Amino acid sequence: RLELSYGYELVAPNGENIRKSNIGAKLNLIPENWGGKNFVPAVSAGAIWKSTSEVAEGSDDSALDFYLVATKLITQLPRPVLLSAGVLNTKEQVTGVFGYNDDSDTTFFANIDVLPTSFLALGAEFKQGAEYSNFKNENYYDLHAAWFANANLTLIGAYVNAGDETSTSKVGLGDGVVLSAQYAF
Repeated sequence: RLELSYGYELVAPNGENIRKSNIGAKLNLIPENWGGKNFVPAVSAGAIWKSTSEVAEGSDDSALDFYLVATKLITQLPRPVLLSAGVLNTKEQVTGVFGYNDDSDTTFFANIDVLPTSFLALGAEFKQGAEYSNFKNENYYDLHAAWFANANLTLIGAYVNAGDETSTSKVGLGDGVVLSAQYAF
């Protein structure tokens, strides 16, 4: 199974409008419960081309990231729980909002969601900040709620902490509320 995606972000650090586009492809390598084994997660590999409108001098305005992720839906608990974890090889500086580095780093990410109803997911996400010789990203985490409005449309609200925006050792965007909409064809 091959999935294609497009994402658009509008981020305004310090009142500056930065536009970011992401084009992704993800290939399922091992299907969930492969071989009739209930403990086998789905394993996928993917790539995301990212492009940012306004970047600092000395930073690239686009880059290609690669990732490997395992995902497992646990249905044996009182409510279904979705777990995912993986590794990301990236050049992003603060998720790409501040452009892309010449170097790359491999980082860890994970997500957990509880599905209390068929139309709602409540969860948390963590992403390790990439570190390069000349730039260090803060770690990123969020607490989120997702409403599955229908089979195609998901609306998400999250409290996000993308690190201390005043830090002199690691760069972040601070914290706040993020709203997102995702539409699948």
